[in-house]
Amino acid sequence: MAAKKTLKRDRLGIVGGKRTPFAKAWSTLGDIDPVQLSTDCVRETLFDLGLDPSEVDHIVWGTVISVPRSPNVGREIALNLNMYNTPAVTVTRACATGFEAVASACRLIMSGECDVVVAGGVDVTSAAPVPHRKEVIDTLQKAQKAKGFDLVKTITQVSPKDLFPVAPSIKIGRAHV
Repeated sequence: MAAKKTLKRDRLGIVGGKRTPFAKAWSTLGDIDPVQLSTDCVRETLFDLGLDPSEVDHIVWGTVISVPRSPNVGREIALNLNMYNTPAVTVTRACATGFEAVASACRLIMSGECDVVVAGGVDVTSAAPVPHRKEVIDTLQKAQKAKGFDLVKTITQVSPKDLFPVAPSIKIGRAHV
């Protein structure tokens, strides 16, 4: 591997990017996997820039709504692109997650730790986990192990209103702890 050229770090620039389509939740893009969408976006960006994946020092990816099966989307992108030696992290900062990913990438470059960082983010609301109260989850967990009449008895402890998701505690316009 050739030695990397030292870059002047008093100024940074974004050299390229891609934008994925937008759609309402549970509509035309509802079946799209957030990790695959992100992987495709990064792959196409690298291709358009003529950048070899081995030149990427780090990936910083943001997501407001964590993907349950892949909580570190950044790392999944690296693995999907065979970038096994490229560190990758996922950040979150409510509505400023994309900015946080870019700011983190800038800090990595400004500190001299990295020369090339891929930063981005994804949110597919249709893939959001549906949270329930702990009591409901505990009852459904018991139901998985129950058989026969015990199963029916356990399931009847859950009412239809229990199946509605629990709203997040984030409030717009004021802090909520």
